[in-house]
Amino acid sequence: MMTVGLTYARSFTDKFSAGVTGNFIHEGLADLSQQTVAFDIGTLYDVGTAGMKIGMAIQSIGSQVKFIEREARIPAIFRVGTSATLMSTPEQRLVGSFEFSHPPDNSERMNVGAEYAFRNYLFLRGGYNMNYDSEGIAGGAGFHFPVSAVGMADLDYAYTDMRDLGAAHRFSLKFQF
Repeated sequence: MMTVGLTYARSFTDKFSAGVTGNFIHEGLADLSQQTVAFDIGTLYDVGTAGMKIGMAIQSIGSQVKFIEREARIPAIFRVGTSATLMSTPEQRLVGSFEFSHPPDNSERMNVGAEYAFRNYLFLRGGYNMNYDSEGIAGGAGFHFPVSAVGMADLDYAYTDMRDLGAAHRFSLKFQF
């Protein structure tokens, strides 16, 4: 499976922002393949106390896909979560988070995690996924660095223990101008 997405987001006030992502999805199994488009929408509200934020997203709002004469809709997932700053100094920050998700074809899931930031350059992350069939502990690291006089980049790595399936390794690179 491969997904390529394009996101647009904006702040409407100093406390409320929203965004939408359009995803091109390619799925393949043996000689069969299918392409479709799906959308994600989300909002974020800054409570204004202890760095607390509350977010909501609906992911994978999409069309039908068809494999071997069988059509199915991509399952949309509703997520709500919160985060708060647990510790903050001029050089260090610790943020804790909690997320609840409701997939239409499975039981509810919960995720807890934390991110430690040092000088807004190095980020260490860890968490645990609850009520998943194959996911458990997760961790990762990220770096935020300049790429030009006006641009910044983020390089991130994430590891997830997929139990019987082995480990999943994810890399991402983001540019901001």
